[in-house]
Amino acid sequence: IRLGTMTFSSPDTVAFPLLELASSAISLGGAMPCVVNAADEVAVEAFLEGKIGFTDIYDTVIYTFDNMERAASYTALADIIEADREAREVAKSYVNKL
Repeated sequence: IRLGTMTFSSPDTVAFPLLELASSAISLGGAMPCVVNAADEVAVEAFLEGKIGFTDIYDTVIYTFDNMERAASYTALADIIEADREAREVAKSYVNKL
């Protein structure tokens, strides 16, 4: 197998603003990446079901992230599992208000 030349550039965080949030979640540590993932899964599911608009995905993830900052201190597996559950509840609650 022969590959051609591959070129990489910096991600476009204007077009894809959640990339920057994901980076922040990684920097904060703990269960914050889990929170972002859980909120994104809830929001995308709601979008695919026609419950929210496309840009509401971003709003849902940001809202959940902002309301789950304490999860940055979670390191035990049980706490991370709880953060996932709680983030899904926060995201679903936000989606239901839209």
